[in-house]
Amino acid sequence: MSVHAQIAGKHGDRVLDLLEATPEGLTDFQIADRLGMYLSSVNATRNSLMKRGLVRRTDMTRPSGRGGVATVWVAANEREENAA
Repeated sequence: MSVHAQIAGKHGDRVLDLLEATPEGLTDFQIADRLGMYLSSVNATRNSLMKRGLVRRTDMTRPSGRGGVATVWVAANEREENAA
């Protein structure tokens, strides 16, 4: 099993559940803060979920808390259901 598969298996459900419960979307920083996870773990997990089509990037950004901006991510199924 690859490292990405292990990470997604360990944290994927938590990240996806949070994004599904937050239709306005969250940044990786916000996800890390709310779930008490390391930012690097959130990033790897979210990338794995994105590759599986479960999470998608939005056109929105929010302050990162580190002086820059961060992409807002949403659960793909949540946004697609709301658009229908």
